[in-house]
Amino acid sequence: MILSPHVRVCIALVLLSIPIGILDSLLLGRSSGGWISLDLSGLLIGAYLLFLVIHIAVSTAGVFLFPNAGMWVIHLPSALVAIILLSAGIYTYSEIEDRASASRYEEEREKSMLFKNVISLDSWKFSPNPDSATDLSISVTVSESGRFAVGATGRDEGDYGEWYFQSENEEQRMVNKGEHFDFNIPLKRERYGVPKNIEITLYLFSDTTGSAGRNVIKVFQSAPVERELDGDYFRAPLPKPEN
Repeated sequence: MILSPHVRVCIALVLLSIPIGILDSLLLGRSSGGWISLDLSGLLIGAYLLFLVIHIAVSTAGVFLFPNAGMWVIHLPSALVAIILLSAGIYTYSEIEDRASASRYEEEREKSMLFKNVISLDSWKFSPNPDSATDLSISVTVSESGRFAVGATGRDEGDYGEWYFQSENEEQRMVNKGEHFDFNIPLKRERYGVPKNIEITLYLFSDTTGSAGRNVIKVFQSAPVERELDGDYFRAPLPKPEN
């Protein structure tokens, strides 16, 4: 039985997938360098197999539509069409995934924003005085129950500003839904004075008894707030201290 030129070309293209698969395994297999580990295996052979399926389908249709055309007249345009269709398919899939990812992100963000007011800092002040405070006295209201914790820092402006203080011996307590309470934050002093950047971070952990159903972390900061929701953290302006 003598195979047609079209069938022979298709068989050759199918057999070509074997060395391409080996090349894919050698070049794109799992590699590790330090803390980065990449595994791109299957990318090259996968793209080729998609191209092969499209090319065979288009060229076979071309053989039936133009039975008198030469082999190269059929296969070269078919290869070009296959590349165009494959590229268009990859681009379309990427766009759909990007939109779906953006939609999921926005949906998660909207769900998270429902918890931004679960915990609030009503007031705070230095104790005994701003320049040499050894404690921060805060008043807090929670709209859900859970395990409450707090942390505080004070430093100069900038990411590498000198430390003035940070909280220590951070105690935790269980709080009830709708509870308003006062809390004292002991400070470990590095230097005297009033820092320009102060952050008070309030935590409400859901544990097994918390009514919020999730952990809520809210950072009140004296530095400008760039985004209200920063990953898992809510951010809000730090109110001015009471005298």
